[in-house]
Amino acid sequence: MLMHFDLLGDVRLRLGETIVRYKGEPVYVANTSGNGTGPFSLEVAPLTNTEKRITVKMEEVDLTPVPLGYINNWPFVCYLMRVPQRKYQQGLRIGELRTPTPGYRSNVTRNLPALYNTIMGIYPSFDEAYTLAHTHNACAFHRAFALKDTGLRNEMCLCYKEREIGRINEEGGFTLEDKYNNIRMKSFIIGELKNVYQQDV
Repeated sequence: MLMHFDLLGDVRLRLGETIVRYKGEPVYVANTSGNGTGPFSLEVAPLTNTEKRITVKMEEVDLTPVPLGYINNWPFVCYLMRVPQRKYQQGLRIGELRTPTPGYRSNVTRNLPALYNTIMGIYPSFDEAYTLAHTHNACAFHRAFALKDTGLRNEMCLCYKEREIGRINEEGGFTLEDKYNNIRMKSFIIGELKNVYQQDV
């Protein structure tokens, strides 16, 4: 998605210190430059290495909202959400992120590579997540799903968008809490889980 900007001040207001995409990768807009009425350029840095900066043309960036979801930023594993932004703003600002974990936003700021993985949809496999959850107490294996350690060897708490919805074992067999134990929810969970690991559940 491209936006038209008439003034450099508009570019700074809307895109300064935000996360946009460049060539399919999320990047941080560190600075803006250009003549007062254009053309405009952005100084951007990959989330995986914010010390490495390049200058790109305004029309080369994609302002389509980046996808969010669970982030593995151990010892924190949390579901990231975006609060509604003002209409004049574009890109993703760290200040727009919300999570049920108090003070978690500052941890995201310090670990942008973990945020990169969330945006790009890079997660451990279900089997890897099961092992990692034992080590770190929790691990997400999908934008919408995470495991939390229960202290039992062959049982994890299954979480969907921060809600504890049931229990799951390492073979993928699961039971749902009573309030989620209906045909519609079970069908949805089965369909989603089949997308992330190659086992019948």
